[in-house]
Amino acid sequence: ATTCTCAANYWAKKSGSTWSCEACSGQRTKDATSTVPGSGSSEDDDDACVDATSCTDNHYLSGGECVACPDDSTSTEPASTACRCPDNEYAEWSNGGGGSWSCESCPDGTVKSGGSVIPQASEASDSCIANCASGKYWDGSAC
Repeated sequence: ATTCTCAANYWAKKSGSTWSCEACSGQRTKDATSTVPGSGSSEDDDDACVDATSCTDNHYLSGGECVACPDDSTSTEPASTACRCPDNEYAEWSNGGGGSWSCESCPDGTVKSGGSVIPQASEASDSCIANCASGKYWDGSAC
C-alpha cells in the first residue's frame, strides 16, 4: 500500500475507511510524522499535537491553544493570555451559544481608560466608570 506523510502541524484522521490529514487546532504544532493511510485507528488532535506556547497577533493562549481575540480587541505579545478592548470599551460576556466575549462601547457619561481585558477571570462583564461634568452626578444610567 502507498502511504503519504502529513505536513508539519497536521495529524492523521480516520473516518470510516477514509484517511485524511487534519490541521492541528489553535496554532498547536506537530512534526511531519503522521502517515495516511495509517495503521489501526485515527490519531487524536489533543494527543498528536503539542500545546502552543506563543500565538500570532490578535490571539491569546488558553488551554494550550491560540484563541482569536474578539472583534475590536487586540493582543501583540506572543505569550499573552488575554486581549484588550480599546479605550472607552468594556468586556461584555454573553452566555448565548456556549458563551463569548465582545468589546462594547461605554454608555454616554462613562469611560474605561485603557479598555477592558478579555477574558475576565470570572466570566463576568466588566464595567465603565462615571465621568460626569462638574456639578452633575451619575444616577446609575446617566449623568
